[in-house]
Amino acid sequence: MKNEEKQSAQSIQEIYGNRAENSVKYLCQKYMNAQEQFFLIPLNQIANWEAGTPGENGILAEVPILQRGLVWDQSQIELLWDSILRGIPIGSIVLCRITKSIEDQSRRRVKDTTHFIIDGQQRCNSITLGFSAFPPKEENSSIIWLDLNAKNLPGTREFLVRLTTLAHPWGFSKADDAGRLAAKTIREKLSVLNDKKENEIDFAAKRERYKPSEIYPFDADCPVPLSILLNADQENFWENVKAELRRFATTGFQWAKSALQFIDSENVEKEKIQRAIQHAICTEIIALNMPDFLMKPTSQEKMNENNVGITNIEHLFQRLNRQGTKLDGEELVYSMMKSHFPEIASKIDEVAEKRMPSSKLVQLSIRLVLSDDKGLKGPFNVSQIRKIVSAQDENEKKKIIDFINNELELVASTVDRWLTNGDKTWGIPAVLKTGIALSSPDVYCLLLHLAWKHPNLEEESYKRITGIALFIHWFVDDKGRAISTIYKRIYNANSQDVLLVLTKSLSDEADNSYIKGFLQRIQKPELIGKIIDFKEVNLKSWRWDSACKENYLSIFAEEKSKEEEINQEFENFIMPLLTKLKGNNRDLLLYAQRNYLRERFPDYDPARKDLWKNINRPWDFDHILPAAYIYNKKVFHSHIDVCKEFYGTNGNMRAWPYEDNRSDQAVNTSDKMKMERYWTDSFINPDEREGFSDQDVIDDAAKAYKFAISCKSRIIRIYEEWYYNFSINELQIRD
Repeated sequence: MKNEEKQSAQSIQEIYGNRAENSVKYLCQKYMNAQEQFFLIPLNQIANWEAGTPGENGILAEVPILQRGLVWDQSQIELLWDSILRGIPIGSIVLCRITKSIEDQSRRRVKDTTHFIIDGQQRCNSITLGFSAFPPKEENSSIIWLDLNAKNLPGTREFLVRLTTLAHPWGFSKADDAGRLAAKTIREKLSVLNDKKENEIDFAAKRERYKPSEIYPFDADCPVPLSILLNADQENFWENVKAELRRFATTGFQWAKSALQFIDSENVEKEKIQRAIQHAICTEIIALNMPDFLMKPTSQEKMNENNVGITNIEHLFQRLNRQGTKLDGEELVYSMMKSHFPEIASKIDEVAEKRMPSSKLVQLSIRLVLSDDKGLKGPFNVSQIRKIVSAQDENEKKKIIDFINNELELVASTVDRWLTNGDKTWGIPAVLKTGIALSSPDVYCLLLHLAWKHPNLEEESYKRITGIALFIHWFVDDKGRAISTIYKRIYNANSQDVLLVLTKSLSDEADNSYIKGFLQRIQKPELIGKIIDFKEVNLKSWRWDSACKENYLSIFAEEKSKEEEINQEFENFIMPLLTKLKGNNRDLLLYAQRNYLRERFPDYDPARKDLWKNINRPWDFDHILPAAYIYNKKVFHSHIDVCKEFYGTNGNMRAWPYEDNRSDQAVNTSDKMKMERYWTDSFINPDEREGFSDQDVIDDAAKAYKFAISCKSRIIRIYEEWYYNFSINELQIRD
């Protein structure tokens, strides 16, 4: 340091002495209420919070009611633990001391709970998952593993941390994005596990899926549950680990036997692994402690109309979560509702289970309660909810709370009874019920209204209500406008007349121009069969759009005076309907296979957001006639074009266990249908089988014709499953 700089620094010290330091301390004590500004918390203490165990520092934190659910995916969890094992900082978490003003946000209401986790819930959950003992108490719980033989890894990883979940009990790929494993890889690994040849592994015959604790991550050479390593005695680390592995090996866990052999080999990097585990055990995460005064509204917030009624815990939650995984609008609304009305949280979560996400259910409930004879209310945003909770008039708030706590469960159960028919005959499976709530919330809101106002309708009404709900959900484009129109008509209807009014709302063209044409979108299966028509002689040139239009015009050829109207009707109604029937609406196919879905995937919970994603659904859409017969052909084939027209339709698809879907292999359909019931499970009739079983369909006119006929037959039958099961033919539909 230069002489003049030294003198300047000394002069500052001489002038202020210790007063500057003391002033800072004084201000901290005054405005921070003498609270500690941060804590250093070991990772295992965070893991123990789940069990309600405080650490040596006395801190026991929990997630407040207003927090959202778990949203991190597999790659985020795996990479977090890779960072922990490598010593890469993982950031801080934010806690706030539980004071009297916010104690109603407690989930457990454990008297020893001292703090809420305001930011860092996803990291805390991932840390807890790593320390959780194996096997988990809940058999469907996710498990974190560490591959002891991880070398030449792709991407940026140093340690191969693996996650197995209910949807992917065999884990994910090694890449940083942790994508889904190929079905072939799953089959190959399970063939070794089951001591069978790959082609003998029959997932379709196994009526229950593997649980995470029953198998292990397949894209790993020597996986071991991370908790075994983290909880091992560090003084005799490897001996302790081996003792645990022997315990699991004796009970039949193959991965434990393999790990024992590997640990005793010269290939294991014992020092590196133990050092990483010790580092994880010794790692302390910074927990920033919010001062109590932040729980009080500022003067600006009191004066700002846009923030009227906002609680500071909600405000801080929103502000902090903008930096992490983004919340959608419904989650923000739900978090805000829970911050103001924590008494509804447990009931909402209880009723939402196996139905839909809680955030969706609370939004539907608010819309339902606040709607009136003027029409169905649209979705509420945060600002609108804030105005409701801040209003001096308590009526709306009381109506919402009373409905959710006292009536919602019965209303939701009534809708279940209508839609599922006790999972018998015509009832829809759970995935389609949740699909209405997620994709057509206006339709589900209409169902809730009917169940709320008319809970005791006769059983014969259930089928009609469900059929109409599916009709609007699947075939009406502007659902919001349609439901708004229908809602006004049925709002004041009595229970004796409501079904008649509902049905007439779809078919009465006299008093509302928008309603006109609703049922024109639906046609009788017999007419659909005539529109999708072809002959073997013209099959080469057959195309959906042109051929179906030509057939439709020929059906009404005698009505030449209406030719322009018929053309418009085809473009506006018929072709969109055909597009849905041929494959744009896979829900029709799922409905046709409803009994198989219920039997094969009984534990599938479509209300869980992570399982709703296509990548996590336990089934895939499998081509009945394999892709290898049609695609990637380099020479001319006479009938390849028409085969491609039908190949991707519902007619050539089935819902099938993902791990058994070998669509990328040239396996003859008859060979993969090993048992008679597989044809039934796939919704294939005996007279359709031959059309899916010929390998050279692209070169043989007769075989291509059989394939097209079989596809057409299934498309019509899949449509008929909905059409006749719900007596759609009894509605006013023109011939």
